[in-house]
Amino acid sequence: MRNSFTPEKRAKLQQKIMIALEEEVQVLSPELQKILIDDLVTAFENRLKVLKDLQQKPQKTENMQIEDIAEIHKSFI
Repeated sequence: MRNSFTPEKRAKLQQKIMIALEEEVQVLSPELQKILIDDLVTAFENRLKVLKDLQQKPQKTENMQIEDIAEIHKSFI
């Protein structure tokens, strides 16, 4: 999977997250702090990619009839 953040943007986001979560991550060693912050940036990056992909796909519900929607609704009951 291709990274969407440049190394500079990634480092800047890591710094911002570290500042925002400074108190919470203080219980961790510096090495674990770096791992956690990197994981959070990666998770954010991946979630952003998924949401962009979803946004670009045509909505499957555009051509659905009311009967189709009712049938889907029944399957959840």
